[in-house]
Amino acid sequence: ATVSVLYWKMFISPDVLRRWDQGSRQQRLSMLTKFINTHRNSTGAEIEKDLGAAAILFFTRVTAWLRLTYMLSYELATQLSAISLFLQGQKFLTNFMEVGGIQTLLDIICHRTKIVADKENTLLILIHISNSGRLYREMICDDVGFPEDRVKWAEEVLNIKRDDPRLVTNPEVLRAEIKQKLSMRVETLQNDGKVQKAENLESDVNKAVSILTGVVPYSGVDMLVQALAQEQNDSCLELYGSLFMSLGHGNPRKRSLIDTGLLKAIRHGCDKAALSAASSLRSLQVSKQYYQGSPASQAFGLLTHNGGGGISPDNDDAYARDAEGLNGEISDLIDTFINLLSKDNVKLRFEGTELLATAAQNNHLLFPILDKVLGIIADNPSHPDQKISTTRLKASAARVLGKILLCRKESDPILPSVVKLFADHKVCALLLMEFKLCDTKDLDLQRECMNTLQILVNYRMGEAAHTFVEERGIVLRSLGQETFASLEEGESFSIDELRSIKARLGT
Repeated sequence: ATVSVLYWKMFISPDVLRRWDQGSRQQRLSMLTKFINTHRNSTGAEIEKDLGAAAILFFTRVTAWLRLTYMLSYELATQLSAISLFLQGQKFLTNFMEVGGIQTLLDIICHRTKIVADKENTLLILIHISNSGRLYREMICDDVGFPEDRVKWAEEVLNIKRDDPRLVTNPEVLRAEIKQKLSMRVETLQNDGKVQKAENLESDVNKAVSILTGVVPYSGVDMLVQALAQEQNDSCLELYGSLFMSLGHGNPRKRSLIDTGLLKAIRHGCDKAALSAASSLRSLQVSKQYYQGSPASQAFGLLTHNGGGGISPDNDDAYARDAEGLNGEISDLIDTFINLLSKDNVKLRFEGTELLATAAQNNHLLFPILDKVLGIIADNPSHPDQKISTTRLKASAARVLGKILLCRKESDPILPSVVKLFADHKVCALLLMEFKLCDTKDLDLQRECMNTLQILVNYRMGEAAHTFVEERGIVLRSLGQETFASLEEGESFSIDELRSIKARLGT
């Protein structure tokens, strides 16, 4: 190791910058490889000490070379590894941000590489920058825009001027025309064996169209969400989750932007991406103790806000006013989580259940969620092909009801309204009916119905307990004294016991 350091100190002689400037690609890669091998375990201060006065100048050249060559996807791994070593030092990190390093990294991960190792290195650098402080987290989330040189680049790629009237009058026709020409050029390159050039051309044209037509992401979060929605690799998805978690913590100014972005990924991403986004969103919401702000201005930031004691549709005019202004956004938010409940992937159904239970802690979202969930349980599919997905959805809905109750304390001022709603909808009778009518093989639905009944029977409702007396009586008469006692004692039911109870209800 000592020999390597000495060799590097000889290597970083006064003429090293000249050798870099005059060197070929291979010579520059060789220099970076030697640097990486020598300083793999060094801190930023140690790197600066070893390189001396040439440190910041050498780093500036490395980052400039990355910005010039990343569009070609040329040896990104070596360049990113060298830059990641430099970024341990505050001086280098500041310089990297000033020269547009964030935009370069976002462009790499969103448009310029399909190599998993390059994506991982880029995400790790973004995570490191995000963990360096609130200012850096905000800079990653900030507007990205497109400078003048990028607009000119787009004009050259498409051979179209930005003031072309077709961009305003017939943008759809123009896009279709460009897409047709692109397909022919890409096919020609692929037939000639130039697969990488074909991929780069397709990426460049699509991005140029977005720049000139205005269909562009307006923030770093948008770019990350677009990349996340298309990601399939498990290790990259894990790093995306870590990055969004880092961006969301201690970043109040951009928090709503991050939540909205994750909701977009849940709605439009593939199942793996939706799972990563849902898990990140849930973790961020759980970690937030409260959120200061009115529901009229922060629709997504209120997922775990418990403000406003006793807010309910029955007794608070403020609830009605706020709900009227946010009705569409609240409905979209709840529908996003509800859609997860019918997914084939059990992990997605779990995240949907947890997100709904977490969102229901906000009094402004509680009753809309309960209305949706109770509607699902009471609904009967009209087509036999819908039976499996509906059964899965009902089992998850029953689980949500139980979780919502468990999150509410006996002293909660809104509890009487919740209990009254349950009594009005005859929740226990609904659950018993579903338990009775479902197929014998639908064990998940049977178990969730019984678990929720158990929660309802044992839940301490305080002053609202008298409202639920009739419902408890329905459960006692339907299940019998012995089974009802087991519910009160909190016993779990085996498969055979569930079948036995179902057989008795069916007679």
